[in-house]
Amino acid sequence: MKIKSVRYVLLILLFSKISVFAQNKLIIPDEISGKHITEYLEIYEDKTGALTFDDIVSGEVSFSLNENRQIYFGLTTSTFWIKVNVTNASEKTIPFYFEFVYPLIDELDFYYKSPNGESVNVSAGDARPVKGIRTPHHTPRFLVEQQKGDQSYFFKIRGEGVLKSDIKVWDKETFENRLPADHMMSGIAVGILFSVILYNLITFLWQRRWIYFWFACFATSAAFHLLLINGIGFQLLSPHLPYHGDLFNYLYIINLYLSTLFCLLFFYRFKTEKKIYHTTLKVLLTIAVLIGLVFLVPGYRLKVALICPYQAVSYTICFLMFVYCFFRYRPFFVIIAGMTLYLVFIYANCVSYLYPQIISWMSFMMITIGMVIHSNAFNLEQQGLMLSIQQAENVKSEFIHSVAHNLKTPLVALTFSSQMLKNILKDHVEAQHFLDKILRNATWLSNFIENFFEFYKNDKFELNIKPVDMKMLVNSIVGELADINRYRHNILFNQSESDDDFFVNIDKSIVEQVLLNVVENAIKYSTIGNEKGTIIINMEKNAKELIISIADNGIGISKKSMEKIYNAFFRENKDDQYGGTGLGLTISKKFIDAHKGEIYCVSPVPTDHSPYLYLDSERKGTVFFIHLPTNLKKEEEDK
Repeated sequence: MKIKSVRYVLLILLFSKISVFAQNKLIIPDEISGKHITEYLEIYEDKTGALTFDDIVSGEVSFSLNENRQIYFGLTTSTFWIKVNVTNASEKTIPFYFEFVYPLIDELDFYYKSPNGESVNVSAGDARPVKGIRTPHHTPRFLVEQQKGDQSYFFKIRGEGVLKSDIKVWDKETFENRLPADHMMSGIAVGILFSVILYNLITFLWQRRWIYFWFACFATSAAFHLLLINGIGFQLLSPHLPYHGDLFNYLYIINLYLSTLFCLLFFYRFKTEKKIYHTTLKVLLTIAVLIGLVFLVPGYRLKVALICPYQAVSYTICFLMFVYCFFRYRPFFVIIAGMTLYLVFIYANCVSYLYPQIISWMSFMMITIGMVIHSNAFNLEQQGLMLSIQQAENVKSEFIHSVAHNLKTPLVALTFSSQMLKNILKDHVEAQHFLDKILRNATWLSNFIENFFEFYKNDKFELNIKPVDMKMLVNSIVGELADINRYRHNILFNQSESDDDFFVNIDKSIVEQVLLNVVENAIKYSTIGNEKGTIIINMEKNAKELIISIADNGIGISKKSMEKIYNAFFRENKDDQYGGTGLGLTISKKFIDAHKGEIYCVSPVPTDHSPYLYLDSERKGTVFFIHLPTNLKKEEEDK
């Protein structure tokens, strides 16, 4: 009984041994329709990398069966030889392909002996230039035609870092029928990506929102990467690119930076979560800097091995932020879901390099759809806001007009009545004093209402552009102000004695209002006590512009107030002696800007404007400069 048991054990061991040896040979054509053949592989490690193909086929080396589900050698710098024994059991010659799936191999050489005894060699690999390499795809595939009988095929692989891949075998007809579908899918993906790029660039130019620009860059990087590693794009693009060993590393880095930037810009919309946002920003920027330092490390594959964990950490952080945003801001679920899928599969790729590529691009398309929805929602929101603003402007304009009209009517009656009382009580000194005060304040209030109404009028006013003689306009303003008794100042206009043409294209009524505002402002602030001031107006013209300067010998303007004087209701000196509404210069700047001109002031007055102004420590003076273009054209009129 014991002898029989031993026999059974021996038979089982022998059978298992035979089965193992049976695994050492691939039988065609029965087993070549996309079959993984890692269990048929025999491997030899060449630690020095000195062996040649002739050394291998001489039989001096001993191969061992592959024990892994993939070709995986971990982090190594050795050279490995892989042997595949194939038996053609049919009577005819069978063409078939070996395909390396998602390889992490720097250098790959394929060897076999042809029927006439010649050695055949085809090269591929990530760290080799595309020019001169016969394989037409980033995923290497090698076509052979085997006659009846046995044939051994050899692969020599080398890399710096992790060596990893999988090998499939395909019959020629099935494989080549599959290629057009692969190319079509790649073409569709690239076409969609270019549509995404164009859409986002147009949206960026229209809305001036940087998130669309960076998403277009992100899509461009993804499209370039897709073209570089797939089918027709690989054949047409790669042979014309200068070889750079770190090209794919740069692409990984660029994709990482752009996707991270896109994530940050998207999160910026939710910047109410300030603490989380800033913490995420710091972590991602730190990771980005560390990834940049990886390029100081020698070795292409070692860089990949270091970059991928950083990518995984960065994408995981972005993924967690998107999950957080999903639960807080559900209206953006399409973008969030798409980016989440994309980041998850990118992370999976960093770990395994074997995820289905189509899922990643489907998720990318989800992001795109989300961006389109987001853009349309933003446009609708903007249109609603513009409509609300327009309605509010109309209501405001009607309200201001109504208030101004209702205030002016009693003011006119008040002014007229006060003037009549002055005439009646002209011999009553005390009454004259109070009536003058009433008239002065009524005049101030009337001016304030007028300026207030002008300031808050609809911004879309139209300019009535016509040629105007500026000499005549300034003379009429000076004459008008000189005729008014309350303005007992020296107002001088230094007219040019030349026959130069001082005609410019302007809106006469608006520029006249500006000059009146500035001159009245100069008169007001050059009155110190009972002493009246001096105002000097100069004008010069060149080929491009007319320059008017209005200088006074008043109290001047401090440096800290120089930029504020154009703000509505700003008054540096709030003394009742000077009065004012704080709107005159604001309106003047608004009108000059509408003419594409410029208004600014200098205080104290420069020396070239000081003659006849008699400046001192109390009278520092101010000079306003008004620049007007000489040929304002019709298309420049709208503000």
